[in-house]
Amino acid sequence: MLRVLKYKPPVDIAEGFRQGLLEGHKAVVYPVLEWLLKRMPDLKKRAYLAKFLVKVEVRNDFLADPEVAELYEQVRHKLQFSICFPNLKYLIQNLNLKDTICLTSFEIWCQI
Repeated sequence: MLRVLKYKPPVDIAEGFRQGLLEGHKAVVYPVLEWLLKRMPDLKKRAYLAKFLVKVEVRNDFLADPEVAELYEQVRHKLQFSICFPNLKYLIQNLNLKDTICLTSFEIWCQI
């Protein structure tokens, strides 16, 4: 989960970070908790969205069903779009392009 939240351990503890985290060493856990608590609102949003932006693995026997295969391709295509254009919403909002761009990102997804 820390990878999803884009946590980067401090350089001085990076070497034994995983082991220290598993063993609960204060020198490792406290900086993680401090980082998490300082960024709680942003991280809540990132954690919530992460579950929707993770690639779903579907077994081949399920993909034999044409309806499941079609839905899987649609989801895969939309995830690929969101990965390729993660800052689209930011650009539209912050560059005052709202008036010139009449399509929402969802509408763009549907057209691709």
